[in-house]
Amino acid sequence: MRILNELYVYQSLFSHRGYQAEVLDLRDLLYEDGKLISKYTHRTIDVVYRRAVTRDIMEHYDEIQSFIQAVKDDHVCLIGAFQTQLIHHKEISKVLVNPVMQKYFTEKQKQFIDAHLPKTYDLRPEIIGKLQEKDRWIIKPKDGFASKGVWAGIDVPAEKWNEILNDAANADYIVQEYIVPYKTENIDLVESDAFRTFSNMTGLYVFAGEFAGVYSRMSDGGIISTQYNERTVPTLFTKD
Repeated sequence: MRILNELYVYQSLFSHRGYQAEVLDLRDLLYEDGKLISKYTHRTIDVVYRRAVTRDIMEHYDEIQSFIQAVKDDHVCLIGAFQTQLIHHKEISKVLVNPVMQKYFTEKQKQFIDAHLPKTYDLRPEIIGKLQEKDRWIIKPKDGFASKGVWAGIDVPAEKWNEILNDAANADYIVQEYIVPYKTENIDLVESDAFRTFSNMTGLYVFAGEFAGVYSRMSDGGIISTQYNERTVPTLFTKD
């Protein structure tokens, strides 16, 4: 499994504050006498910040049984619980509008979902004919991450769109309405000294019930992701 460089920054910050921290592949964990242990330092691990996505874990399931058993026995605190898979999986957009699930919502909640959730469908050969207005659609792997395998019709030449649809049909893909991100003028001084129009994606974060910050990302393409041409930008707050 690939380890992100940013995790070593977290490790340094925790260590600076007096907490023992290690960046480990889940395959490098041992489970002995009810304790999860690093096979390198032999330290007992009390908390795991899980960055391995569930799909990767399932692909290596037999290799990480020490970690799995410690979680099952509730002998380690897991930040990034497996329950998050329910929201991570793209099928959630279909589940929320399923009549079985809708009966648990109030009328106001149903109206909110209808107004804000992009229409989502299984990508099957029989609906390809309805997807010819390519700029209206985006396709995604159901259990993908980091925008891998994602195609926004707005970025795809017309002559290639049907080829992509046919390749993805019956391959665990969904197709969704493409919601055009809000756009602002900004400048990338590395590339040019001229302002251009960028699409925005703004993440609002809450900690312990309080607003805790903003994660702002921009792109000049139809997909905002580090896999393509995303820019992460600072968010500045002003005081009156």
